[in-house]
Amino acid sequence: MKVHVECYAGYRAHERPLRFQFGNHAVEVKEIIDSWYGTAHRYFKLLGTDGNMYILRCDEQHFVWELIFWEKGNLPLTLHITNKRLF
Repeated sequence: MKVHVECYAGYRAHERPLRFQFGNHAVEVKEIIDSWYGTAHRYFKLLGTDGNMYILRCDEQHFVWELIFWEKGNLPLTLHITNKRLF
């Protein structure tokens, strides 16, 4: 699922996600647990301030972000998925 991501941009573009939005749900990044490189993507496993665990994937050539995994934590989450493009 494509998501809109706001990133910290240090010495390189899109260095790490700070917050992201999918559907009507906005998430602040509380902690980046892990990050790694794949063949054409960079991955971030993170904990949101909503208590949920997420894995975001960034296509570094086109700067397209996708939510590829989420696991519900202790806090309730209402997920509204739409097919609308966010940007």
